[in-house]
Amino acid sequence: MPTAEGGLAVSDLTGQAGSFRLGPVSLAIAPGQVLAVLGPSGAGKTMLLETIAGLRPHRSGRVTLAGTDITTLPLGLRGVLTGAVLVYARSISEFGAVVIIAYYPATAPVQIYNLFLQSGLTQSAAAAVVLLIVTLSTFLVFRTLASGRLLTRINRAYG
Repeated sequence: MPTAEGGLAVSDLTGQAGSFRLGPVSLAIAPGQVLAVLGPSGAGKTMLLETIAGLRPHRSGRVTLAGTDITTLPLGLRGVLTGAVLVYARSISEFGAVVIIAYYPATAPVQIYNLFLQSGLTQSAAAAVVLLIVTLSTFLVFRTLASGRLLTRINRAYG
């Protein structure tokens, strides 16, 4: 059985996808060591890495990382940890927003209302329209970035 003190060890790992059978594969990678997986197309390189990562089910064998068996570690654990980080970040940002509003309640609607009281409907309406244009523009930029269209256009233009 391969061992890699503090590193990655794979022992007799097997897997199957359709008629293709992987393994048994055994290897050990010590911390700081680099391993290159080489082979022709269809040899099972991707399947090996996906099986080690837990993205594909294994038929037999063990994968250990720093001495801990991670063969059956649930993939959902990554999502749970990501969710915990996002909840923490969101709570900090919400707390910051509450503190800002509590100590300086000059949000955009309050500023537009103050402008209305001081200068009348014409100037407050103009400020509201400018705020609306900025908000919609920001939304459209983020939506375009998130959909990948902008990146596709940039790659087509400069690729």
